[in-house]
Amino acid sequence: AEGTVVSVDSLTLMTDFNKHDYGLATERFFTTNDPQTQEPMWGHGGSLRGFEAQMWYVPSRDVTIVLMGNHGRVSLRPAVQDLLLALLGGT
Repeated sequence: AEGTVVSVDSLTLMTDFNKHDYGLATERFFTTNDPQTQEPMWGHGGSLRGFEAQMWYVPSRDVTIVLMGNHGRVSLRPAVQDLLLALLGGT
């Protein structure tokens, strides 16, 4: 149910990006690099010893994407954008 895993107050802090693209343990990133078509998404990524994970939520579309990889020093963020572009039909 809504608000049972993370309280509404905590979610507000997590998504309060103000002047930066970082909230409380949550980052803001965009679906594309084009300011005309980009939509904000929230999430986080991380890596350790050759493994990487990315999880992003696009609130305007209610879409979540998660990628995990085991090839060190390769960012999955461009792949997240490419997959979202394909999923959302290029918008």
